Amino acid sequence: MDARVQYYRSDIYQEKGLKPAETWEELVDVGLKLTGNGHYGLVVPGQGDPAQRTFSDLLWQAGGDWVDQANKPAFNSEAGIKALTFYRDLIQKHKIVPPDAVGYQWNENSTEFSSGTVYATFDWPGAFATLSNPETSRVVGKWSTAPYVRDKAAISCAISHAMALNGQSGRKEPAVEFIKYTVSTDAQRLQFDRFTNFPSSQSLAKEVIAAAKGPQATWLQQLETTIANGKEWPKLAGFSKVCTLMFSAIEQALSDQASPADSLNQAATEAEDIMRRAGAYD
Repeated sequence: MDARVQYYRSDIYQEKGLKPAETWEELVDVGLKLTGNGHYGLVVPGQGDPAQRTFSDLLWQAGGDWVDQANKPAFNSEAGIKALTFYRDLIQKHKIVPPDAVGYQWNENSTEFSSGTVYATFDWPGAFATLSNPETSRVVGKWSTAPYVRDKAAISCAISHAMALNGQSGRKEPAVEFIKYTVSTDAQRLQFDRFTNFPSSQSLAKEVIAAAKGPQATWLQQLETTIANGKEWPKLAGFSKVCTLMFSAIEQALSDQASPADSLNQAATEAEDIMRRAGAYD
């Protein structure tokens, strides 16, 4: 199960008398106080799927959504423009994010925090294990977690990954057995124990939460809240292609090649055409 919480450098925050941000405004304020001397207050990804997911979170937090009641694109609404403008301003206006973050995906996003260069990020469950491992993190014991930030609400995408079997596969039976094992309780427990990947099995998730102690228990409570409040993308014909379309639309706005409004309006026009041709309105 994938959903995000805030990871922050508790040692630096304590030293400077700061608390983790709860709102968009606080995120900027805290970030400005932490940025300088080669360090940045925040890191966000700015490319591809990570950018589309980050925009999704901000869109929902601002009170917007991907489509309206008629399933027509609505991400270019006032809330959508506000979300993408805020996202861009973190990089271009407030400069609390590394300037090359427009080219970051998940690995770069996580590495900037684990290396000690930046002091806050929003990351997935697996980051808890990575940041706790001295082989993959320079900040072991120096960070804590906090709830996701909010505008009108604190919302992150909360999804489970799927596995599919190619219809042309010549070894369908072994593939099916592999999929069965991967989603089994034993495999999900192993994934959590080794990599802190949160179980998609609700019964196992409850066991994991009940057994946790200390910082892990706090983190899991925060993650559970994120998942409970989380959203997913519309299950509409053609929408997967809309997600891909958004990669370039968001990147153009983040890099100041186009205004957030122009980027989203153009993308909305193309998105409706994509979904219409895919049969979303038949």
